[in-house]
Amino acid sequence: MTKLKSIGEKVKYEAFLEGKKVGDVIQRLGVYFALFILLIISAILSPPSVSPTHLLNVSRQASALGIVGIGQTLVIMTQGIDLSVAANLTLIQIMTAGMILGREQMVIPVVIFCLGVGAFIGLINGLGVTKLKLSPFVMTLCMMSVLTGVYLLYSGGSPRGRIPASLRFVGAGRIGGVFPAATVVWIVAIAASFIVLRYSIFGRYTYATGGSPQASYLSGVNVDLVIIIAYVISGFCSALAGILLAGYIGTGSLTVGMGYDLNSIAAVIMGGTTFAGGRGGVIGTVGGALVITILFSLLTMLGIPHSGRLMAQGLIIIAIVSLYAKRK
Repeated sequence: MTKLKSIGEKVKYEAFLEGKKVGDVIQRLGVYFALFILLIISAILSPPSVSPTHLLNVSRQASALGIVGIGQTLVIMTQGIDLSVAANLTLIQIMTAGMILGREQMVIPVVIFCLGVGAFIGLINGLGVTKLKLSPFVMTLCMMSVLTGVYLLYSGGSPRGRIPASLRFVGAGRIGGVFPAATVVWIVAIAASFIVLRYSIFGRYTYATGGSPQASYLSGVNVDLVIIIAYVISGFCSALAGILLAGYIGTGSLTVGMGYDLNSIAAVIMGGTTFAGGRGGVIGTVGGALVITILFSLLTMLGIPHSGRLMAQGLIIIAIVSLYAKRK
């Protein structure tokens, strides 16, 4: 009898593990099911909206949010959050346009400098969280306020500048007249972050730190360094997105980063990464960024005014994220 009981428990445990594996796969791929449903609705309402040309344009529109989402994913995986991404992006976009001033010879130096500034902002966030022991919410919220003041002071409330043809091509051009260059940059960022998370020591330490910071520390992991690097990458990604948007718009803009903070968090959570940390990845975030972009495009296509789009988008994102949280 005891043997039969132990066999039954073993079968139940194996079934539990199998169900957990299936559940994890469903959670990771669930965002792509939502994406599929949105595409079907778009096809019904407007067949041209699912043409290859339009979908490639959607991928270009989603590229900046997707790149910001990559950095946000790493931060949230370590049980953090970065609310400064939108202000960081806006500052870099304004600086890029204001420093290049249409000069081709200044593109590479300014791009390198601006990426360094974005990474430095992330470094300050990471040091504030790990060394000053500020909560990620408070630290990055304060950084958002500081950066907003900086770019308003730098631009005088009226951004100037002009982007030369080479950077305009990266932000708005198409390779071979078909494939958006910004999408290529996004794909490279996805591949690099996926490889880092899946195959590098830093990736393993990121999952471990998010899963249990105390256990990771006792195991010899430099938890503070992992968290700092995550914020540095987030700052770098925000800067890269700002540079792409500078190339797309062609000049500085005070409103270019509006919504990227909350939308990047929504994309990450929809993609299966949880605030509890130690779980998730960039592949799900890619789907989240596409869902948000197509959703906004669909609301625009329905003729809903901007105020209505913002309200509807917020309510729908709340519903989707709530479903994920409930399932978790």
